[in-house]
Amino acid sequence: FFFFFKQKTAYEIYQCDWSSDVCSSDLSTNTSLTSLNCGSNRLTSLDVSANLTGLDCSGNQLISFDLTQNTSLTGLGCGSNQLTSLDLTQNTSLTGLSCDFNQLTIIDLTQNTSLTYLGCSNNQLTSLDLTQNTSLTDLWCDNNQLTNLNVRNGNNTNLIDFFAENNPNLTCIFVDDKNASYLSNWTIDPNSTFVETQAECDALDVYDIIQDSDFLIYPNPAKEKFSIKTSSEIENVKIYDIFGKLLNVYKKHGTYSVSDLAKGIYLIRIKNKTGIQISKLIVD
Repeated sequence: FFFFFKQKTAYEIYQCDWSSDVCSSDLSTNTSLTSLNCGSNRLTSLDVSANLTGLDCSGNQLISFDLTQNTSLTGLGCGSNQLTSLDLTQNTSLTGLSCDFNQLTIIDLTQNTSLTYLGCSNNQLTSLDLTQNTSLTDLWCDNNQLTNLNVRNGNNTNLIDFFAENNPNLTCIFVDDKNASYLSNWTIDPNSTFVETQAECDALDVYDIIQDSDFLIYPNPAKEKFSIKTSSEIENVKIYDIFGKLLNVYKKHGTYSVSDLAKGIYLIRIKNKTGIQISKLIVD
């Protein structure tokens, strides 16, 4: 039961929820259709050629579906499927999105500037950029793999519901005002800290910086990849440009690719069991 089906309209509504065996996944001929509820079925595909304003297809077995033609869509519920990707770049009128309990690793919401409600919990998201979502009032992004969460959109005072817990690798949450009183009502992990800039985020680990005599980055300069020698097990490796912008995050690997980086000087931040090691890397 989603927010965009709370009121019935004068438009045509097609409903086939609760395990119906007669629900068709091909609606290309239903040109007058404006709202569709086909939740809790066994759909593995969905052809939505009609220009819908509301769609609830949650609780199915969808791996993907195409919404690029639904430019009037304002409400979307697609939770509890098997979605690995979701292209919403053409759905610029979207105000409500519930895509919880999928397998999403990335989602681009920079074009959805009218979004007020976002539920993307229980996915595999590693990064979430909400800087363009200036109307956002409700955010549920808990139970993901977030390492980057940026909500500096100038609208934090109106963000009523904020849940970002169970993201164990989320050290920094970027906000408009890190000292604002309303942040005490936002739910986050103990290891997460509100910051305003990347420099503030990096400074959180300054006290923990170590000098490992057995530490070595090689080759340096590097062309395609580099390796790290250290006496302690590596937890993660982060690469920044000289302006402090985070470029890449690596987990435990033997070698690290830099083939996507231009020639220049970069900062490498290595976190291991005993602390933080920061060094320069030249990409040649």
